[in-house]
Amino acid sequence: MWKVIVGNDEIQDKIMGISVSENLGSQNNSYQLRCKEVDQLYHFKELKVEHNGLKRYGGVILDQNFQDLGIKVCNISAIDYNHILQNRIVAENFINMTISDILIFLFNKYAPEITTHHLRTCEVVIERLSFDYITFSEALKTILDYIPTWNYYIDQNKDFHLFSSFEEDGVNFVRQASGKYNFIYKTLNVEYDATGVVNRVWIVGSKRSASKEITQYFQGDGRQRYFNLAYEPNELRVYVNDVAMEVELDNNDDGTKAFLVNKKHKLLFIPENIENPFTGEIKVIYHPTIQVIDFFENTQSENPYLVEKIIKNKNITDKMAARQFGKAEIRRHSKVKTYLKFSTREEVKIGQRSYIKIDEYGINGNFLVTQVSTEITPSDIIRGVVLEEI
Repeated sequence: MWKVIVGNDEIQDKIMGISVSENLGSQNNSYQLRCKEVDQLYHFKELKVEHNGLKRYGGVILDQNFQDLGIKVCNISAIDYNHILQNRIVAENFINMTISDILIFLFNKYAPEITTHHLRTCEVVIERLSFDYITFSEALKTILDYIPTWNYYIDQNKDFHLFSSFEEDGVNFVRQASGKYNFIYKTLNVEYDATGVVNRVWIVGSKRSASKEITQYFQGDGRQRYFNLAYEPNELRVYVNDVAMEVELDNNDDGTKAFLVNKKHKLLFIPENIENPFTGEIKVIYHPTIQVIDFFENTQSENPYLVEKIIKNKNITDKMAARQFGKAEIRRHSKVKTYLKFSTREEVKIGQRSYIKIDEYGINGNFLVTQVSTEITPSDIIRGVVLEEI
């Protein structure tokens, strides 16, 4: 028995059909109701769909329209609570925290209406992570990039689910005693996707000022004005024969400084207001600008041609962080992916693992349910399922 509640109104007697699209990850789940004898507008009201006393779907109504099809038909559209994360702004810095702890902190502070009862512990430590006024959903994507085998979704009860590989075992799709499969005949689609396979990933971290100072020495001869620095400088100090000199960025030159520096071109120079260039030892002390650039290769790649990908991540500031992120990215794009699509009358949910054996196509293994599209009518329930090989 289905029960449909919009706001405070029960409208199951007015329902002509329900369409549901559920997805793992950041893509919104969507709900479409086709109704008759509905005149009221329900924007921002909550949609709840129950089956046999249990809440099965839930979301917020954002769109509604009417059609004249001989009768007045009302179409009500809602999206799930993932919508909340797409409209909350995050500004935080984290140092040496596990992914679980970061996520729990973010939900408690920025989306307290979403619980984390099904957030499984993830002990992967991120050494440094910063979010500079981005949406919660963007922050979540950045975090999940470090753990490519993990997935998430927000359920009908506003609870966040995080799990590795799969959440629970679901329906197996194999040949039945009747000789037929338990998916609908002529709906099977098998896809082998190699478009995302790469065998080298470049990781480019952010530029930052090194914590350790370096010192360079030059010999002033009374004529030379220009001195090349080894690195882009920060907090630069200059001494001539151990006497501190005034130094300024060249674009802030006021015509009074003894030295100017052009950071971009790594150049220190004596300006024209100093009539006679200095002689003696010129000592330059500064914090160099450093940037982590590294690459990681998949030596077992199925692709015989070199295919490279570059990832720019401002949160990567050292070799350890680059290695962690690079290895995760290689795993994510290491092999040809097998996808299955079919329709079924079985009860299937996103996040489940299904064992599938289809001899005619050489399919024999475990698959993760990543999408479920459900059509509910008074006489039938059919689910279109997308699965990815685990």
